[in-house]
Amino acid sequence: MGLFPTSRLQAKMSRLNGKSDLFFKSFYSAVCCTLSIDGIIYSMPYDEILYFEVKSREVFMKTVKEVRSFYAPLVTIEKMVPRNFRRFHNSYLINMDYISEMRHSQIRIANADVISISLPTRSKTRAEYINYLNTKGILVNSEIL
Repeated sequence: MGLFPTSRLQAKMSRLNGKSDLFFKSFYSAVCCTLSIDGIIYSMPYDEILYFEVKSREVFMKTVKEVRSFYAPLVTIEKMVPRNFRRFHNSYLINMDYISEMRHSQIRIANADVISISLPTRSKTRAEYINYLNTKGILVNSEIL
């Protein structure tokens, strides 16, 4: 994808030696998620990732253009992604920039995917999302919500 300086990429690849399924480059960690899947290195800007979903230990990274799958604990990914990603459900890590609609029990993503909000986290989810919008300068009057 043209995001790596060649020497750094080659150095990282030689250290990986095909043993890692998932790694994040520290010098891109603020803007890119970098994955090694079946020996192929992918780099995806965080602002193009809609969400991560876990199904039977397999993680699906849904982006604006494609879906990539790999194996990793969602908690590991959660620690590496920027603060605009939130875990509103055990199986999903959602980029709040792509939430187009929030209802009482579900979130609609900009690509029309619908994700359920787990019952114990519904009020916290709504509050976190409103707070996030307010910090971005999108003022939300929570009294009318």
